[in-house]
Amino acid sequence: LLYLLQSYSHGEERDKFILPLADYMKAYPESYEGYLLYAEYHALVNGSFVEAHNSWKQALKVTGKPDDVYFNMSKVYTTAAGMASTDEQQAERIDTAIIYIENAMSHSREPIYIKQYAELLYAKGLYEKSLECYKELTATNLVEPGIYYSAAVCLESMERFDEAICYADTAVAMSEQLPGGADILYARAQMKHRVGLHRAAVLDYNKYADKMGENLDALFYFNREQAEYDAKM
Repeated sequence: LLYLLQSYSHGEERDKFILPLADYMKAYPESYEGYLLYAEYHALVNGSFVEAHNSWKQALKVTGKPDDVYFNMSKVYTTAAGMASTDEQQAERIDTAIIYIENAMSHSREPIYIKQYAELLYAKGLYEKSLECYKELTATNLVEPGIYYSAAVCLESMERFDEAICYADTAVAMSEQLPGGADILYARAQMKHRVGLHRAAVLDYNKYADKMGENLDALFYFNREQAEYDAKM
């Protein structure tokens, strides 16, 4: 969406986006989705959070789903954090994104909101709180291998390595029959290497190679070689 919005950032292309959107908002003033798109455009393309907040304010006036608006605000600030020009600005935008996702969750504790919250807490360095969110997600319809692996990363960041590997094992077991499941196996290999389980990491790298066949890049061979060296194999 950001790429699409940026493609409409100049001259006639901008008018192609803004004018029809403005017409839509006039025709359907009670539809909050138009205000959300307008806010995203102003925040992420024009860099005008004042205009974005004006649109969000209107969206909150007309919507029956304030949580959806706050979720959008959090997502926009999260994206903007990745575009920040300084570390301080990035930290401020992450803090703001956290405030808005907490607002969304105060209205409805949807799994997708919890996932956003978990990711932001991790970015903030609040690993324990992030882990709690990922654990909560394992009991929702959003559960998938990546949730368990993200929990493993939280545990690794807290140097609770045995627990981290257990969660990574669960992620691998869940992903074995899924498209892209080999990616989780590769990630576990890297985690095992990082936490000092060098021989186990080599075994995972070899399993990954078996799954991928010839579709291996230079980085894979470098990582496996490093694990073999550390394992003194």
